[in-house]
Amino acid sequence: MHRLLEVGGLDVLISDVTWSGGITEARRTADLADVHGVPLATHGNSGPASLWAAAHVLTSVRNACAAETVRAHHGYFDSVIDGPSILDNGRINAPTASGLGIRLRDDFPVLTRQESS
Repeated sequence: MHRLLEVGGLDVLISDVTWSGGITEARRTADLADVHGVPLATHGNSGPASLWAAAHVLTSVRNACAAETVRAHHGYFDSVIDGPSILDNGRINAPTASGLGIRLRDDFPVLTRQESS
């Protein structure tokens, strides 16, 4: 990635907060891209917690440009979490509650290790 940024090989850097080391690492990636004038987009296909983590990153860096929200538009994310919808007319609502700003719904079925095998 460093070399691609150095030679101008990226128009947009796409990062997945969940797959790339969490919020701290995503912010480091965003800062590195920003030094090279490259905007950051987040890949948000991993679920609602991942999308909310990405929203925290995007609202805290200068070079944020977009967030992928594939499943969020179909109501699935809102059926999993308690709290406000993250999307509002194509925009991400900035998280305001503590932590990620969400929690799993009490009625959301969670599989135990024994049930999933």
